[in-house]
Amino acid sequence: MKKLIIFALALFLLAGCWQNRTVSLRLVQLDSLIATAPDSAAALLSAIPPDSLADGENRAYHALLLTQARYKAYIPATSDSDINIAIAHYDESGDYDRRIRSFIYKGCVMTELGQPDSAMFWFKRAESTARIDDHLHLGYILFRIGDLYQYEFVASSQAIDHYQRALSHLRASGQSFYEMASLSELASLSCLADGHTDWHYMLPAITKSLSQNDLNYLSANLATMGMTFYYNKEYNKAIDWFSRMLNIPASAATRSRCHLILAQAFAATGNTDSAQMHLKECIINSTTDSMHFYRASAMLDYALADMDSYCRHEQAADDMAHNLLIASEATKLKDTEDSYILQLSENEKQINNMRIRLMALTTLAVIAMIVLLRIILKYKERSENEAIAALRESVQTHRSHSLAITEMSEKMRESMTRQQALLQKMVSLYEQNLPDEKFVPIIKKQLKEYKPEAGFWQDTFQYVNLHFNNILTHLKENYPKFTEPYAKVLALVCCGCSNADIMVITGLSSLAVVRNYKSKITHEIMGKNITLNELIEQFRSNSGANIAREP
Repeated sequence: MKKLIIFALALFLLAGCWQNRTVSLRLVQLDSLIATAPDSAAALLSAIPPDSLADGENRAYHALLLTQARYKAYIPATSDSDINIAIAHYDESGDYDRRIRSFIYKGCVMTELGQPDSAMFWFKRAESTARIDDHLHLGYILFRIGDLYQYEFVASSQAIDHYQRALSHLRASGQSFYEMASLSELASLSCLADGHTDWHYMLPAITKSLSQNDLNYLSANLATMGMTFYYNKEYNKAIDWFSRMLNIPASAATRSRCHLILAQAFAATGNTDSAQMHLKECIINSTTDSMHFYRASAMLDYALADMDSYCRHEQAADDMAHNLLIASEATKLKDTEDSYILQLSENEKQINNMRIRLMALTTLAVIAMIVLLRIILKYKERSENEAIAALRESVQTHRSHSLAITEMSEKMRESMTRQQALLQKMVSLYEQNLPDEKFVPIIKKQLKEYKPEAGFWQDTFQYVNLHFNNILTHLKENYPKFTEPYAKVLALVCCGCSNADIMVITGLSSLAVVRNYKSKITHEIMGKNITLNELIEQFRSNSGANIAREP
């Protein structure tokens, strides 16, 4: 119902402004809608005819947003034609955010189309394009590369490496879901690699999945615990953990794999009745499932002393394991990754060669200029009197210039001394941690004693930012309408000045104007239904940091 309301409102706004706003503005609005309602955004983007878009930039932006919205709305990709439009436009230049998103979603589409080697190429392209401090995109890119390796039959060291690298970026960008997913995958891979789960990853993974109430990852983590005990032949503990999984809502495939492992564990303990019961609950949907089914059947045959069936089922499981290993894409993915890294190295060599050639040409050009100047100077004659007059004029000019510099330096030194004294006085008051009833009158008296002059507002702004967690800097950076007059009013309010004080110090025409300025800061500029004093109190206790957007 909530998504339907969002869709209706978005459709109403789109229809109302279709004739009065540019297409690019509507696309920006739909870009923001993808994060909260991707299905609605996909429907609205699909309703925009590509030939109605103004230019190549808007057509590329539309193609990128359409691909992204469909992917986030779980609409299966049937081709890469849309994202290719964005790639063609953003491949070599353009907006950084749209360029790297086009590479990422090209990789996502190729993954859905069953072309992991092509997906690897585009994810590596996105990784090489990302800025080193772009933790939001880098974390997601490395996680997806880890997924490509993880989906292979062999638990590869490449998957572990990429999940570990992704984890540091995901924590820095605050992406809790993907952080939980990386922890769970690392715990599972360590179990598959050597039969022992890494508790450094397992315990935080379980904690994260419980805090987010993510039953899929919770069941996966419990399964990893069970598999750890199973690989170490602690079958009763494995049975205990997998039995707990059956009490958690999970997909049919997950429950089927749980029954498979339980069948093997019960067979290993000699409980053939329970092993047969769980074997009947299995659903075979893949070659991997078939391999585990034959392995469980072989263990049951061994427990029943049916050696002929045991050998037949064990051989079938071995054959399937061998075929899965041969069909694994891990080698192909590694070759794709290595070839892309090699290509980057070759490109870097070409760039270096071009730089060397450019430096050589520049050196030759400088030498040519020097020779030309020497020729000109050789044939240019000046009289001795003209040379002496020019020299005297030059000396006089130099002397005047030196005096001007000395005078300027003296003025700057005096100005800095006054500003430092004022700032030091404010800092001293701040460090005393005076209560408001003492702190406010002192500041008010100080502001009235110091009339606004050169450097006054700069010092006042620095003091307010120091005492109120950079409130002025935060508002200037995030709200374009927060201009200098509003900054002055807010700074004086932070210092405890009354409306009358503010009117006198800033030179505003009346108390009504001061009140109007104060009201506009929160209601019109920030768009928040709070008072100015409530805003200031927020900045006494927090820094107002922005929240990163998930890709």
